[in-house]
Amino acid sequence: MKKILSFILVAIIALSVCGCVGLKPQKLAFINQEVTVKVGESATLELVADIKANNSLEWTSSNTDVLTVEGGVILGKKSGNAIVTVKSKRQSATCNVTVVEKEIKSITLSHSSATIKIGNTLTISATVTPEDADSNLKWSSSKEDVAVVNSDGRVTAIKAGVANIKCQAENGVEASCTVTVKADSSDIKVTYSEDTVFPDSSTRKLTRGEIEGLSKEAVQLAINDIYARNGYVFKKTHLYNYYSAKSWYNPDPNFSTNDFNEVERYNVNLLTEYK
Repeated sequence: MKKILSFILVAIIALSVCGCVGLKPQKLAFINQEVTVKVGESATLELVADIKANNSLEWTSSNTDVLTVEGGVILGKKSGNAIVTVKSKRQSATCNVTVVEKEIKSITLSHSSATIKIGNTLTISATVTPEDADSNLKWSSSKEDVAVVNSDGRVTAIKAGVANIKCQAENGVEASCTVTVKADSSDIKVTYSEDTVFPDSSTRKLTRGEIEGLSKEAVQLAINDIYARNGYVFKKTHLYNYYSAKSWYNPDPNFSTNDFNEVERYNVNLLTEYK
């Protein structure tokens, strides 16, 4: 009986020894060997097994300008690539990390529509969301014969017409502004028909003598003529139809009295005194 017990005891010890010899040390490795993180954002690099409690790990980044790491938590600093290395006493593992700029979610322009005269310029500014996203924007014009735009959003009017100015981010997010280009009234090479009160009221200052004999209706019509030449959209149907019948009339929803030239402003003020 003693021999049997001794045999069993030896067998148990032998199995225990074999079992211990058969155990392999836990391999140090990352679950993901390729990771992408955005500038300003952090992420935790996970290992195949949690051996932190039983091992003293050392974490390093190959490029701390691009990426920092502390205790397995990485932080993107600027776009680029870096290799994160983790070391124990006997092993090491690496993870390739790519840091990318934050993507633009939306673009807001300072103008949704604008009217400028031939030869003049207008600067359209763009605001992106989030504010710290990559602001590499591309500007373009749908009709470069009407208006052109440079890389800073500066629009130059070329000829009368309408152009769509677009601002687009690399990820496809975009915003646009409708630009209407108008000719200066004094430069329009059109002979206004005799059914306008003063055919040259956009290029010549009127005198009180030629206004004093007019009826109030004729004075108002003379004012309307100047407004019509600058594209004013008349709200009264009979006036809108009246001017729409004229070949030179181009309604402009972005009409502004700021578009009047010096002569027109003078004549409108003078005519208004006789209404």
